[in-house]
Amino acid sequence: MIETALTVNKLIYELQRSPADKHTMKLLIDIGSPAVDPLIKASLFNQEIDGSISISILGEIGDNRAVEPLISWLIRDPDSWGDVAISLGKIGDKRAIPYLIEALNKKPSYISKYSPYYRNKREIIKALSMFDDERVLDGLIPALDDHNDNVRIEAALALVSQNNVKVRDALKPKIDDSIVVASIYKYFIKEAFPNSEIHLIKSLNLYGTKEMALDLLNCGNSKLDKAAEEWANKNGYVVHRFQGENYAGPIWGKQ
Repeated sequence: MIETALTVNKLIYELQRSPADKHTMKLLIDIGSPAVDPLIKASLFNQEIDGSISISILGEIGDNRAVEPLISWLIRDPDSWGDVAISLGKIGDKRAIPYLIEALNKKPSYISKYSPYYRNKREIIKALSMFDDERVLDGLIPALDDHNDNVRIEAALALVSQNNVKVRDALKPKIDDSIVVASIYKYFIKEAFPNSEIHLIKSLNLYGTKEMALDLLNCGNSKLDKAAEEWANKNGYVVHRFQGENYAGPIWGKQ
């Protein structure tokens, strides 16, 4: 035990000298639980090592003792929200959920061009999606209305990973948000909402990719098939249709 403590202290000292040393970080992660308290003390209280490094290591170790210190970090340092959120998500202790939602809903009075605010929001959304708890929907669903495209996309991606009946009701009205549709078009193909073809086609024409066109071409909907063929011809792609079991993509109306 004494040898382990000495090793941990030595490794923390090495991080003071070389904060980005991945080998040292891995050694601390491999040591696991015995490294938790010294890491918290060295970064949160004594500020001997870079906080973001300690946050990352604590998340990888996954010990619940780090939850309350990380929540404290979340409350006091908005610039670290993203890193702290991901670590809390990896640990998976549900005590973190209301604090993550609160952080997601907070908005500073001024957001500079170089502010990490929107990156942090995306990371909080990713963290919330790691929890199997209905409460995360209280954070994810409102984020669908964020004015930042990337935040809405991240929220939509997180929601389709949730096994909850509320998800369908939340995503259905977003069929006219073309950039969001482009990010989760497979979901909308499988759901086959009435008259949703027009929105999928619009999304394809605005934000389409080769993969999206290929799936629309082969999903079994004639309107989407035609639109995807036109898109492919316009963008210089050769149209290729799969037959039956050779196609593994989304099928229109099939969950």
